[in-house]
Amino acid sequence: MATLAGEDFCRFCRIQEEKYLRFRRNGCFGSPAEKDMIRDLIAEAWEDLRDSHCLSELSGQEKSRLFSQEVIIFPCLHTPKSWF
Repeated sequence: MATLAGEDFCRFCRIQEEKYLRFRRNGCFGSPAEKDMIRDLIAEAWEDLRDSHCLSELSGQEKSRLFSQEVIIFPCLHTPKSWF
């Protein structure tokens, strides 16, 4: 059972990281600190999601759909080009 929970957490993290990185210009984290911060936000969202749903009753496909629909408000920094 713990293995399934670990797999669910990894799948959730992968889906959410991919969503975040799609909006980055280069598709990569800008620094290790940014990566840590985003992963902390994802882990916090996971705890909320896990506590509010009975994931054990869902199929893998249903979990993936639920994980993809989860909205995390990621911080966003738009630096004007004139600053460079």
